Amino acid sequence: MKNFFSFFCCFLISCLFFSQIIFAENISFSDVFPNDPLNTESTLNYLVNANIIKGYDDGTFRPLQFINRAEFTKIIVSANGLDVTQKEYTPCFTDTPRWEWYTPYICEAYEQGWVKGFSDNLFHPEETLSLAESLSILSKAFDWELKTPASIRQMPYQDVNNTDWSLPYLDYAKKNLILQELNRYISPQHILNRKEAIQYLYRTILLNKGEKITWNKTGNDDQSYQEILATAVKPAIPIDFDFPHQSQAGYPYACFGFSAINLTNYKYNLGLQVEDMASNIGWDKNGIWNDEEFDGFAKYYHTDVIFTYYASPAYVFEKLKNGEPVVMYRYYYINGENVGHQAVAFSFDDQGIYFGDSANDSVQRIPYEDLFKEEWNNGKTLNVFEFREVKGEGQKKE
Repeated sequence: MKNFFSFFCCFLISCLFFSQIIFAENISFSDVFPNDPLNTESTLNYLVNANIIKGYDDGTFRPLQFINRAEFTKIIVSANGLDVTQKEYTPCFTDTPRWEWYTPYICEAYEQGWVKGFSDNLFHPEETLSLAESLSILSKAFDWELKTPASIRQMPYQDVNNTDWSLPYLDYAKKNLILQELNRYISPQHILNRKEAIQYLYRTILLNKGEKITWNKTGNDDQSYQEILATAVKPAIPIDFDFPHQSQAGYPYACFGFSAINLTNYKYNLGLQVEDMASNIGWDKNGIWNDEEFDGFAKYYHTDVIFTYYASPAYVFEKLKNGEPVVMYRYYYINGENVGHQAVAFSFDDQGIYFGDSANDSVQRIPYEDLFKEEWNNGKTLNVFEFREVKGEGQKKE
């Protein structure tokens, strides 16, 4: 009996130990690159192992897919350890019927005071969620200690002012490193994707547990690209990725428009084509857009177009380290004349930056010395453009 008891104890301990190994197993999805922050910052490992999130049956996570109100509410409820299977819920909104998977989560969050509906007594579960809306929900679910708008003296971003309802949430999220955005514009109404949603949730959980949130910024603005590379920074997107590079053949001076097409097709899967886009924004397919064309694109495609002049190497590397492609400028010659050229930068190695380039209808590497020049404010790049799809009309921001 004693031997049996000893054997049983050893067996039980072994099982418990084995279950811990399984629990701590590294999580991987086929569409999340190994160097993506979702992996390097342990976001996926933590949230999947804690049964807060999961991927799809095909082995993907779909990080760039927009998250809707029902999905976001579900992960917030799960992150708070609430088991919605333990009670019956009366539908709390007209569009949350008892048989839908999301109704228990939405009604639990509603009872907790974390979410609310619209004036039509609907929750709109399938509707997308803006950054500002997501931070508001997080603040309620995790008891953020917010400042009043009147007590916030310095605006966290240039596209936020003291009359914006989202100001306290953005202020708190920036100061506590839940938001880690170098750009001076944040686009409060930009539509949240699955990657952003779980990053903000994971950082909030760490903060709520009393753990320190770190932001390992990629160097300083006064550092050269050589100094940044010496830190062994890695891109999130690998150099052999087949980034969109729709050809601009037949449109020799239309590189910026094609850059917008390639970047937004990657981020938002819009399927843009040059003729349709030109017609929609009033563009003649010749040269960089004028103010009216920028405004036309922003409004028609509900997209903030954000300019950064003389961006430092540290800024560009930080974007690419986080898997955020940007449009960059370089010299480009036609018949001996520099006409300039924009293409989408998405990755890098020790020799240069990789672009989805419409001029060559290919992915190609451009040497660093062609991108960061001394005449551009001592080794900066001339300009960088970013695109963010938003709720409502977009804006040109510079």
